[in-house]
Amino acid sequence: MAGLTLHKIKKVYENGVNAVQHIDLEIVDGEFMVLVGPSGCGKTTTLRMIAGLEEITGGILKIGDREMNDTPPGERNVSMVFQNYALYPHMTVFKNMAFGLKARKVHKSKIQEIVQETAKKIGLEDLLQRKPGELSGGQRQRVALGRAMVRNPSVFLLDEPLSNLDAKMRTSMRRELALLQRELKATMVYVTHDQAEAMTLGDRICVMHEGRIQQVGRPMDVYENPANTFVASFLGNPPMNLLQGKDQIGVRPEKLKIGPAPENSCLQLNGVLDMVEQTGDSQILYLKCGQDTVAIRVQEGEYTTGQELTCHALPKDLHTFSKQ
Repeated sequence: MAGLTLHKIKKVYENGVNAVQHIDLEIVDGEFMVLVGPSGCGKTTTLRMIAGLEEITGGILKIGDREMNDTPPGERNVSMVFQNYALYPHMTVFKNMAFGLKARKVHKSKIQEIVQETAKKIGLEDLLQRKPGELSGGQRQRVALGRAMVRNPSVFLLDEPLSNLDAKMRTSMRRELALLQRELKATMVYVTHDQAEAMTLGDRICVMHEGRIQQVGRPMDVYENPANTFVASFLGNPPMNLLQGKDQIGVRPEKLKIGPAPENSCLQLNGVLDMVEQTGDSQILYLKCGQDTVAIRVQEGEYTTGQELTCHALPKDLHTFSKQ
């Protein structure tokens, strides 16, 4: 395995679009790094530049200690798992997984050994003679992972690999992927727009917006200490409440408590309940407070729309952002 260094990486297309701007990112050997952000933020373009599928306009890319800017994709020793799996429909699972090894002229007996061992590791040993069309979405995803694994790459690159699965399967595959990465001690760079995936999988997450890195850190550090209002409003469901003023005050929905403030230094808000959203284990109350609507996560209690409520937050739970 190997680490990655991205130094002032940028991508400008021929039409003048700045897709990625001055990306500085160090990914250590064996780390699970998640690039997360909304569509069009530059995360997939960054991944494709690492893979060699997009030309780098400026900056330096290193895999391990080797500069890779002009190295062809096939010589970078990286494996990429795509959103649509990119399996060969006419080939069996075994042949899909063996394809890259065969192209590299690996001996037939060694291919058999590697594919069998990998298939057992990811629960595909009974499916090797089936074709992709006979498999579920989760099974096809495992085949795509297996095909990447048999090459024993320095870095795994995964581009929204779970987005085509239903919610239950996504949750299951997240767990399997996290366990697999831990077992392989593999360097993985994972792209997603799904904040839950990012928070669950990443050793660290890199939040991107408009082609730039907004913040990098451990998931809970980024969640609890957002660097700016974009990160604050992107992470969290519901996102952090941002109250208008000379500067913006931010407070997470779970940090707001129903009832009057116990001391003068607390934030206190009064308003009318606009909507109640049931989420199963909790409720989200949307309170209209003048020009602002704030979300409050509560675990118990009965609330009805139109009800007047007071809520508060302790000083330690407040964040302040300048409008700049």
